[in-house]
Amino acid sequence: MLRRLETLPENAARALGKGSQPPGPVPEGLIRIYSMRFCPCSHRIRLVLRAKGIRHEVVNINLKNKPEWYYTKHPFGQIPVLETSQCQLIYDSVIACEYLDDAYPGRKLFPYDPYQRAWQKMLLELFCKVPHLTKKCLVALRCGRECTGLKAALHQEFCNLEEILEYQNTTFFGGACISMIDYLLWPWFERLDVYGIADCLSHMPALRLWISAMKQDPTVCALLTDKLTPFKNLPGKSLRRGRRKKKTLQAQIPSIWQMNAAVHVGENEYNSPNFGHGPGDTKVLVTGKNSKAGNETAIYHPGLTTSEFHWCCQGSGCLTKCSMASILP
Repeated sequence: MLRRLETLPENAARALGKGSQPPGPVPEGLIRIYSMRFCPCSHRIRLVLRAKGIRHEVVNINLKNKPEWYYTKHPFGQIPVLETSQCQLIYDSVIACEYLDDAYPGRKLFPYDPYQRAWQKMLLELFCKVPHLTKKCLVALRCGRECTGLKAALHQEFCNLEEILEYQNTTFFGGACISMIDYLLWPWFERLDVYGIADCLSHMPALRLWISAMKQDPTVCALLTDKLTPFKNLPGKSLRRGRRKKKTLQAQIPSIWQMNAAVHVGENEYNSPNFGHGPGDTKVLVTGKNSKAGNETAIYHPGLTTSEFHWCCQGSGCLTKCSMASILP
């Protein structure tokens, strides 16, 4: 079914960047979305396209190296953008989703009733801080910065949504079945676990029930995001690059994996999993790039590898910038 609904032109198998040729006109009977694979706002539009069964094609844009021609599609080079076969351009994810619901036949995702439609838009306003807070939490965790205050603020935003579900006494925000508001909120909730901030949903049974119900929806299931790849599009270096660096250092200094050592770190990036501490674990002291002497963080882990070098978050699972400068037996 997805193959019939979603078409990837030859030049859309990869993200188009500077120097690329613009795609041709949108074929009759299709609508095109200019997107980025892991953008939650683009995810909103793709959910609506699939839920309504709209035939479309996807052109992915390299946001770090945008093609010159893309500024004719959006004045600031932002995504997502819809383009019709009549060369009409629609941007802003909420506006684009409403356009699709109004312009195409079939199941209506926004309510017909004017008040119910207005109510869903008011709910969306209550959600407006969540995208910014989730991004700030993720970047803070990745860079090894303190994010307790950010997570507390995000938790409070979720409390507001929890109260609404409890007051309505419904599974979904729009009532007994999925509607537009649920699809507009969903992309950020899908990413909470990937970003390592799902604990912000603690003690929220109504929201957890909603998440569980959303995961049963065929449209949501068809567009689930891979659990690792979204990290590649954040500020800093990629996970893949970190893995390559890890192998290089292992080849240079294999003895570190069997001995206690003090490791002082600097600038390169590694992937940091959760850490444990038990008998026989290797101990490494890690010093942050801008830290002072005596501020080392002890890390314990069996079979230590460079992916476990970590500063500040102390095993929270985030990424941090570091490199091996010296090894002290």
